[in-house]
Amino acid sequence: MIANLALYFALHTLFAQTRLWSAGPLHLTLPALDTFRPVAAVLTVLALVLVFGLRWPMLRVLLVCAALGAVAAFAGLPVG
Repeated sequence: MIANLALYFALHTLFAQTRLWSAGPLHLTLPALDTFRPVAAVLTVLALVLVFGLRWPMLRVLLVCAALGAVAAFAGLPVG
């Protein structure tokens, strides 16, 4: 369940659109690669480095990433 939610949020955060692919009983949600969000990817990599590389506390990482996301939005970068 946790892995499913992690994949769902990653897919819908890093890509603006997704497509449903079906083959019989198998249904997969795949990203539309042309809708990749580079700002979200940079924030994701930064959060991974801060959490796993530098062992920062989660609250500090959330505050830093939220502040950088706000700066990116005010700068006019496509964040969402």
